Amino acid sequence: MKQLFRHRFGDTLQVVNRAVEQRDDALQVPERHAALVMEYGHYVKRCHERISISRSDAVNRVINLIGWYEREGTLLTSVGDVLQSLHPMIARDFCFLERVKIDTGTKPISSSDFSEPGKITLNAELINTHVDFIEHLYHETIHQKLFVLYYLSIKSGGFYEFPEASEIEFKGSWHSESGLSIDRAVAAAHVYSHLFVLSVNSEKSDNSVSKRGTVQIKRFFELSNFLIEHNRAFSDQGREFVSWLTEQDGRIPMDLPQNIAHESTLKKAGAFLDYIL
Repeated sequence: MKQLFRHRFGDTLQVVNRAVEQRDDALQVPERHAALVMEYGHYVKRCHERISISRSDAVNRVINLIGWYEREGTLLTSVGDVLQSLHPMIARDFCFLERVKIDTGTKPISSSDFSEPGKITLNAELINTHVDFIEHLYHETIHQKLFVLYYLSIKSGGFYEFPEASEIEFKGSWHSESGLSIDRAVAAAHVYSHLFVLSVNSEKSDNSVSKRGTVQIKRFFELSNFLIEHNRAFSDQGREFVSWLTEQDGRIPMDLPQNIAHESTLKKAGAFLDYIL
């Protein structure tokens, strides 16, 4: 486990693969978190089993998961056509998706929760086109991808330093009324970097998707500046992750030690889980 976060974060599935192959010892965390940690262990292994499936199989699997969504007769066909046109690495991200719940009313347009690995919720009343559907489906799937990194990082202390992490809040040009906590800012930056890639990749197949890329990359840049400015809120491996994430726009990487030691600290792991749950 100590070596896992030396690898490129962009291929989370490679990290998952190594974690499963190494059969790492069970994580020691407070009893109230033990069941969730065990559930994540099984979930990560299932993700590992789906890594090697083809793009067509990955897309068919997604279509089966969202089969309930047939309000518009052509929606699933349109979703399938766009998904089939995506780069295999993007389609492969959907291996983190296991359950799709439909919601209505005043609930958010889409949501995920660390306490429910592999499950996302979509609000059917607020999603009217296949473009919206794909964006929110991928958005929440990428949150699941980050949750796996969070789970794998807990053994070596997590991404954050306390109490600094709990005292910082992001208020950007597009999210100024209610601030984002540091973990939500990380999640947002991670999502927007992926959505931008999705938009660029979708340009030939669907112009309406690609036009959103400009907004996504601007938000990513704003979040990147915030995360770099507040690097004191991160542990060594948290800074390593942020460094990888913010390097995607060609910035000079943060000044990090060449050999980052990842020590397992029960206290920090417990605080990390308390913070994000």
